[in-house]
Formats: sequence, C-alpha cells, structure tokens
Amino acid sequence: MKKLIQLLVFAALLMTFALPALAQTTPANNSGSASSAQDDTEAKAKLYDQFRTNIKDHPDVAYQAGKDYLAKYEAKDGPDDQYVKYIKKWVTSYEKIARRQQLVDQLTNKQLDAAFASAPTVLADYPDDLGILFDLARAGTIASTSGNSAHDADTINYTRKTIQLIQSGKSFDPSKPLTEKEKNEMLGNLNFALGLLLKKNSPTEAITYFVNAAQVEGPAKSNPLTYYNLADIYETNQYVNLAKQFNDTCKTEEQAKTQACIDLKAKADLVVDHIIDALARAIAYSNTGADKASFDKARAAWTESITNYYKYRNNGSTTGLNELIAGITSKPFPKPGEAIVPPMFQTTAPTTPSSGATTTPGTSTTGASTTTTAPKTTTTPATNTKTTNSTSTPSKTTTQPTGKTSTSKSTPRRAH
Repeated sequence: MKKLIQLLVFAALLMTFALPALAQTTPANNSGSASSAQDDTEAKAKLYDQFRTNIKDHPDVAYQAGKDYLAKYEAKDGPDDQYVKYIKKWVTSYEKIARRQQLVDQLTNKQLDAAFASAPTVLADYPDDLGILFDLARAGTIASTSGNSAHDADTINYTRKTIQLIQSGKSFDPSKPLTEKEKNEMLGNLNFALGLLLKKNSPTEAITYFVNAAQVEGPAKSNPLTYYNLADIYETNQYVNLAKQFNDTCKTEEQAKTQACIDLKAKADLVVDHIIDALARAIAYSNTGADKASFDKARAAWTESITNYYKYRNNGSTTGLNELIAGITSKPFPKPGEAIVPPMFQTTAPTTPSSGATTTPGTSTTGASTTTTAPKTTTTPATNTKTTNSTSTPSKTTTQPTGKTSTSKSTPRRAH
C-alpha cells in the first residue's frame, strides 16, 4: 500500500500545483434561486477541496470525493470543464493503480483463481508490465506442476510474453537494466517452465523450449530435469512410434533390406542417440551441486535406461559409456533431428530398433542377419520444476519404450 500511495502522490502532485482552487462566485442578488445557487457553489467547492487536500496523505478519501464530484457535476459542467477533466484523469489513474495493486496482493496471497480473473483487465492497462507477467507465469507454473492445470493456457501465454519482453531488453525497473546473468537465468527458467507446460499436449513444441533452456547459461542449463524431460519426450513421442513401425513392417530379412526399412531404422537410431545424449547430461549434471544426493534414485533409473539404450546401439557392449557420461557436458548440445557430432557409434553397428523386452531381426550394411535385444523397460522419474524464487510439487509419471506405464518413482527437486 505504501508503494501505491507513493505512485498516486507522484502522479497527482504534478497536476495539483498547476491547478488553482475552485473559484467561488457569489450571485449579485438575494433571491431564492440565488441562495440555492450560492449553496450549490459552496457545496461544490467543499467537495472539490475535500478531493484536492486529501490527494497526498489520504488518496482513498480523495478518490471517493472525486467520484462524488463527477457524479454530481460532470454532466452539468461538461467534459471540457478543467476541474472535471482533472478529477476524471486522476480517478482513472487511481483505479488502474488500485486494480494492479489488488492483483499483486492476490498473487502474494496465492489467490490463484482471483489473480487470473483480474489479470486481463490489469494487462489491458499495463500490457508490457514485466513484473506482473513474470509473477503470473511463475504462479501458474507452480500451480500446474502441483496438479492444478486450470490456468495452463493463460500461463503459457504469459510465459511467452515474459520471454519476449526480456529478450527485447525490458527490465523490472526502467532505470536499472537486467544484467546479462539475470537475463540468462530468467530466460533459462522461463523456457524450462514453458517446456513443462507444453509437454503433455504439445510435446514437439515443448522440445524447442527445453532445448532453449539447455543452451542459455544459468540454472536451467545445469538442471538434470531439463535433459530428463527431453529424453522422455524423445522416447515416448518419437522412439516408441518408430520402433512399432519397424516391428510391424520390417519383420523379415527381405523386408528389412528395403530402403523404407533402412530409412526407418536410421530414424530410430538417431532418436536413440538423442535419448542417450540427454540421459548422459541428466546423469552428469545430477552428480554436481549440493543437492546431488536428492537425485540418487532418479540417477539410478536414468543409468539403467541409458545402459539399455547404449548396449542396443553398441552391439550389447557398455564400452565407452562411462567416458561418454564423464565428458558429455563439454560436448556440443545436439539440435533435435540432427546427427550428433562426433558420432557416438560406428554407423555399421548391426542394431535394430524395437520396443519391449523382445528380439527383432536386424539388418546391417552387409545384409547379414543379426538378433539384438531391444532396450528393457525404461523407468523414468517424475517431472519437476523450480523457476526463479518458486517451488513446485512433482507429478509422478513413468514411461517405458512401449509407451506403457511402469512403477512410478519420485523425482528429486533441484533448487535454484
């Protein structure tokens, strides 16, 4: 409220000193109508004076007096009257600031439904208010990761807008630009949050934002959950489908030799390589930081998954896996759909995509038939996020290469 009063005082004083006290004129006769006019003039001056003298210390009293003045005299004096114009401008400004302060209070008190109901009107008054947009994005993300998705659509829009404003150079204080570190940390966390919000219904789009988070210096880049979520999307929304297509259409050796099956296998192998890269980064980053013990269970699950995928791509061998994990954070981050450079495996390795704990006939560049075991059930920990100065509760979902649900495991929380 102190800040609200300061804003009102600053805006009002600029106009107050330039505006004289309301002139009082007394009619020249003593008739009844003149007496009535005299009374009305005095009442008008008194009401105006009540408005003017309370602006500095009691803006709420000034606001009510201004509303009363406009109700009584705006229609009579007309919109061009200098006092009407002044009071109306001040009252309108007061109402905008009051609405904004109400929204801030609702967010502070975690009144989420009320806050999101108030937001459209406030943002119509202040469309580029970075502070309001950032707080709405943060509150909506925390709610969503805690199981309340009622405001996801609005939260996604507010988060996108917040990212755009920060990228354009906007700051919370016009006189104090964001430092490069502050900017990167917020952009990383916001992209991570947007990835989480989009993951369920728009997983392909979510990949873009997790990748953005992984490429910006800051907490999100070193957050293991950034890479877990990427691996989860690659597996659930890409690999499972490709493996099923291969198993359905490339059942025989002759079918596997066709160009269609060769291309399908190459696509599946590329996705697996991206899964391995993402899991390696999740494991590597989970071993750093003061909270690494909280990732012990998740790390064990990720290690089981990456071992299965790595053996699948490396002729059943884990040779080189530990070295891959140890050096993964120094390697270039691969863009979705692009080949990983340098390659993880020899291109002639006789591997075959499949799903589930079954064996599938494979192909190689020489045409020799081989049999390889597909990755075992991949247990993945639940997702979780923590944006700047926020906390969240994990949802508990797990996936496996076949797309079926397996036993859920809890996800640790990384604090930033």
